[in-house]
Amino acid sequence: MTNRQEQAVAAIDVGGTNIIGGLIDRDGKILFKTQKGTQASMGGERVLGNIISVADRLVKVAEADSIAVSRMGIATAGQVDPNTGTITYATDNIPGWTGVAVKDTLERSTGLTVFVENDALAAGWGEKVFGVAESAQDFVIITLGTGVGGAVFVKGRLLPGSTGLAGLIGHMSIVPEGVPCNCGGRGCLEAYVSGPAIAKAAKDAIRDKPEGLLAELASASSGEITAKDVFDTAKYGDPIAMSIVMRTAKYLGTGIGSIVTLLNPELVIIGGGVSKAGSLLLGPTIESAEAHCSPAAFSGVTVGLSKFLDDCGLMGAAAIAYTCGIPRI
Repeated sequence: MTNRQEQAVAAIDVGGTNIIGGLIDRDGKILFKTQKGTQASMGGERVLGNIISVADRLVKVAEADSIAVSRMGIATAGQVDPNTGTITYATDNIPGWTGVAVKDTLERSTGLTVFVENDALAAGWGEKVFGVAESAQDFVIITLGTGVGGAVFVKGRLLPGSTGLAGLIGHMSIVPEGVPCNCGGRGCLEAYVSGPAIAKAAKDAIRDKPEGLLAELASASSGEITAKDVFDTAKYGDPIAMSIVMRTAKYLGTGIGSIVTLLNPELVIIGGGVSKAGSLLLGPTIESAEAHCSPAAFSGVTVGLSKFLDDCGLMGAAAIAYTCGIPRI
């Protein structure tokens, strides 16, 4: 397949819940898409095996449809050495993920040239290559899902920091002496605005006051609630769900306000699964951000949603394949 003019790249987004794969052309059109459960709780080796399964599926579909593919981009949770494609650090969201040599393993398995980046960094680059940041030079992305990620871009390039860890937005503390986070810190943004954090806040609220549509939904599902359930019932005016949405927006806006004051970006993008709540979350988040930001800095920023609410990570993976990684300062 490497001898023909490349028509698409293979892209894989490794999330805490699902692994999504696709074949993406140069215009950002998804030609084919597939999905497999991550099975993160079963450890890094199982996750790697599931990635290989998705990658093999993409290669077979490309061959069957005569789509020339020579490169693959992988966006994954955890910190990544972009040169070796190895996971240098990961939280217990995927146990045993630290140290896994993703690039080498996938290149041997598929025969493609593979590029691996952290999922939030890739999502930001996907917005630059295909999305709402195409004309932006100084911007920040925040991804809300099983965890909370982020990336900072300056003059169109990624700001990596002294050891490559700049942009760990989910683990900046917004509540002094706040709830413990799985990173070892306290009061982290992720502990308040990630999907699991939203679901936990809703469960706690229902336990104290088991009334309303959200409580009924929880009762019908043996007490299980997701962030999507919270936003869905909030749209119908459920008071508990609405209070959780406003709580989430308060904390998210507090974080964004501080980021805007510190970095003075022209654009802040909110992506990831939780962002599919749309204007229900975006409106009060902007209000909170303005209340927690220097007025001068806030006057020059746009806070908006990703172009790819369903495929933020996948498009990021495609972008890093097309550009052979993310250019850094």
